[in-house]
Amino acid sequence: MLKQLLVSFLFCSLVGVFTVTAQINSESPFPVDFLVNSPSSIAGQYDYGTQSTNSTAPIWGPELSQTVSGDLVWAFDDTDSLACSPVVTDLTGKMALIRRGACGFSLKTWHAQEAGAVGVIICNHYDNADEDENTIFGMLGVDSAALVTIPAIFASRATCERIVPEVDAGNTVNVSFAVRSFSTPVVAYSYHTPLAGERPLTAMGINYTNLGMDPLAELNITVDITDPSGNTTSITQTENDLPSLMPLSITFDEAYTPTEVGTYNYHFSNDETDEEFDGVFVVTESTFAQDNGMGNDWIAPSSDGFIEDGLVYHFGNFYRSGVEPTTVTHVSFQLYNAADLFTGDPEADAFTIIIYDADPDGNGVVPGNAESYAALDEGGGSDPIVGFGSYSLTGNETADQLITVELDEPLELGADKIYLTMVQYNGADAGLGIPPQYGFGGNHDVAGGLGSCVFTNRLYIGGWVGGAKGVIRMHLDGFVDAEEVLDQSKVALSPSPASTQINLELELEKVADEVNVRILDFTGRLVNHQVFENVQSGNFSFDVSSLAVGTYFMSIETPEGYRAKKFVVVR
Repeated sequence: MLKQLLVSFLFCSLVGVFTVTAQINSESPFPVDFLVNSPSSIAGQYDYGTQSTNSTAPIWGPELSQTVSGDLVWAFDDTDSLACSPVVTDLTGKMALIRRGACGFSLKTWHAQEAGAVGVIICNHYDNADEDENTIFGMLGVDSAALVTIPAIFASRATCERIVPEVDAGNTVNVSFAVRSFSTPVVAYSYHTPLAGERPLTAMGINYTNLGMDPLAELNITVDITDPSGNTTSITQTENDLPSLMPLSITFDEAYTPTEVGTYNYHFSNDETDEEFDGVFVVTESTFAQDNGMGNDWIAPSSDGFIEDGLVYHFGNFYRSGVEPTTVTHVSFQLYNAADLFTGDPEADAFTIIIYDADPDGNGVVPGNAESYAALDEGGGSDPIVGFGSYSLTGNETADQLITVELDEPLELGADKIYLTMVQYNGADAGLGIPPQYGFGGNHDVAGGLGSCVFTNRLYIGGWVGGAKGVIRMHLDGFVDAEEVLDQSKVALSPSPASTQINLELELEKVADEVNVRILDFTGRLVNHQVFENVQSGNFSFDVSSLAVGTYFMSIETPEGYRAKKFVVVR
């Protein structure tokens, strides 16, 4: 099945220095690789930032649809390689190498263009302490932007530290901005899916652009999928009459259904170009995960962006359930900077895990323009919360720890549904101005287009630009956590619903030196916290008469384990 590919981009305050782009300019539909072709010691593909736009700066530069190559040379003006004044180097047919700083990106590029350059690489400087060796971002155009007709990219310090010594040594460094026909292969709906939650993979596909000047009469695309036992299934999709220079999203008519636990390898190829793609997806015993299992690094807004957005940062993933109902009991998330966030105040140290029904009407569509959780319900209802858990930092977490939280009660996933699992943090009570650094693993695409999601000043269905997949996992019944979970038989709440008072009954095996009990509202805000000492069994009452009508959660933390319970306040 073939359809025209509509490309959209997410721009927001949280998308600062972690924007990985794959086209030139940012509004172009054509995928582009930045390649160093020679010398062989540094040859390879490198990430880059591209010519970009925002609400005040129009897009600039070309929508690159044909590969551009050339030898890389420094672009010197009359004083240095910043290119803030007319370039005196003859750049005819060359790729210009320019340093960042002192003037705008578009002015630098225009000066190189006037000297004959066919493309520009701008190297990041070392003047900003908030940027590291891998920082890249989109370049806004200001001065002379409307005059620029050549492609330009932004390269990280790490990239330039490999390229610049070769140029300075007089070696020929040949580079390309290589436009691809083949891009964005997708097979599974999530990188990891439990066998009980599997479903036919009906959205397998890949993007293809006929880069020729004439229509393409026929195209055959094949995906070979090898299961954990070594059996390979080949599926071929044939498309006819592909127009020139129109990016197309091609979905396979035939589906594939995984049938065993383990790693599946896939390989895409076509009969028109030598471009190929390899990838994997994993069928697990009990875990949904969008990340690739490697925990590459953390991702967060800048401190300034976090403060500007009200000290709120939520991160999570979409998951599609299988053809049969399953039950979720735990959620885990990776946090890199728990020590920086810990205050000792349970309210300030709270993280809330909320699972939303992202498709309440069951039409299989999540509204892409939803700006709030309530907007997930296209029928106009309230936040479609279906699952809850909570966690307060203890001060004992290690860097990049994977934290596992048991839901207040098991959640049954309906068949063929879409869910959104979010880890939520509000830094207002902590007052530190430090955003949580959630772990991510990979920036791969997934079938169906629903990967990660971000909430700061609003909901961003597309997640981070660059596609970082959060290490926020959902576990089915049968999952075994290394953390102790307080047995259901040891804790009970009554009455439910409650109007003026809620009672907690505890039956522990041993006397506990300390029991922490917290009551949170459905947004994760702490509304009550009490500590009981030398407790083994008994009834403990909590006044809820001043609480608004609604859903609340009581978390009970004991030496024998932790459990959260849901209750409702009515009048």
